[in-house]
Amino acid sequence: MKKTLAIVASRNELNSYIKEQYESLKEYFDVVWGLDFFWEENFYADYYLIHWPEYITNFYNKKFDSVLETIKERLISIKNNNSKLIGIYHNKFPHYNNTEGNRKLYETFYSMMDGVICLGYYSANYYKSTYKNFNTQITIIPHPCFNSIPNTISREDARKNLSINKDNFVILIFGSLRNKEEVKLFLRAFKDSNIKNKKLLVVGGKIDHYSSIIEKIYNKIYRFWHAGKNLIYIDRKVDDNELQKYFNASDVVFIPRTDTLNSGVVFMAFTFGKPVIGPSVGNITETLKDSGNILFNPNNRESIANALNLASTSNLNEISQNNISLSKTIFSTQNIAYKISNFIISL
Repeated sequence: MKKTLAIVASRNELNSYIKEQYESLKEYFDVVWGLDFFWEENFYADYYLIHWPEYITNFYNKKFDSVLETIKERLISIKNNNSKLIGIYHNKFPHYNNTEGNRKLYETFYSMMDGVICLGYYSANYYKSTYKNFNTQITIIPHPCFNSIPNTISREDARKNLSINKDNFVILIFGSLRNKEEVKLFLRAFKDSNIKNKKLLVVGGKIDHYSSIIEKIYNKIYRFWHAGKNLIYIDRKVDDNELQKYFNASDVVFIPRTDTLNSGVVFMAFTFGKPVIGPSVGNITETLKDSGNILFNPNNRESIANALNLASTSNLNEISQNNISLSKTIFSTQNIAYKISNFIISL
């Protein structure tokens, strides 16, 4: 009889990462998925795999002190039932609400984990230095690629659908932009790069429920670049069936992060065989360096432009084929699920 694993994460059907993890771990466990399983008093799983602790407390609720004690009590109750707690270390702290309350929340959670999965060597070292007094088993298992996402549309059909010329050099930015620095980063790089027939494809959901300022930034981007017809801007979240259109229409994927531990977009790009241009920060550095993709210094405007120029003159097919190979082997959903299951069972 399989043991029970509760994946503690928001049941968001647009989150392909959690959906694939849920399906792939069914081979090893009786899996349930949702935030409610953490709080259900009459339910105890054998293992709890926890993503993003802030979601358990209502992500944008700033009054964490009022619920912190309740969270501690629930964690203690779970451990007293001989269940094991495993955390996946995605972020140093929440992207949009890095308050003192959230810092206490992270410390509370990670102090009580039996095991922690870090997605790279950088984050493992950062975790050890930040929570050095915690008696927690740590392992390094990378972020998986997205092997179940449809990938049937051709480059030609994708570009035709988006009204992109076949001779355009298309740079894709996928996902929400988190702050003004990230917006400035890619706008300046795009402007400074010496690439013929360049076009910027920005695809991602608005984050207006976190900041009206970000919404204004999006609108500014649209007005500025659309006038020159250098930008295609998709200001909404897209489902799995649409993803292939944007990735397959692009030549490269650009990661506009200035300070982060991880980026799932890197592995989305690998899934579609797209070369990645990314910042030398967090685990992104080791992933892109080891795979032969292109890195830049996010604090150096010239470095970013040079990275884009390099991409336009590099043998992208060689990088592309290597990324596809990695997506089907080392970073495959099945391989990552196997490693996660082995770690969980070992605790």
